[in-house]
Amino acid sequence: VAFFDFIVFSTILYKIHPPLLFTLIVYATFGTSMTLFFGRRLVQLNVVQLEKEADSRFSLVRVRENAESVAFYGGEQREQSQAWGKFQGAFTNYISLLGFQRNLEFFTTAYRYFVQVLPTIL
Repeated sequence: VAFFDFIVFSTILYKIHPPLLFTLIVYATFGTSMTLFFGRRLVQLNVVQLEKEADSRFSLVRVRENAESVAFYGGEQREQSQAWGKFQGAFTNYISLLGFQRNLEFFTTAYRYFVQVLPTIL
């Protein structure tokens, strides 16, 4: 059904104003490729974020389970620095993730509004 709609509307648009049809095809291709570019990196960052959060939780649970041994051998500082390092890794990745989400949102918002201006430009 979507393919049929595409053919019908493309034919109508071509009969109305041929350059507009080609411009819209280029516009849609560009928008799709940019969204895929941002989206692919976003998926990778989400996977890394889940891994870093899991490592951080595991580190904290390990310290809790071995609290007596850690206290007996005086390893509080070492365990604290390791847990803090894992938390900082998760936090840094989260900031990166937020930045990519923001950039994707900026692009998609501009992309949505530009389609209203495009026919006027042509």
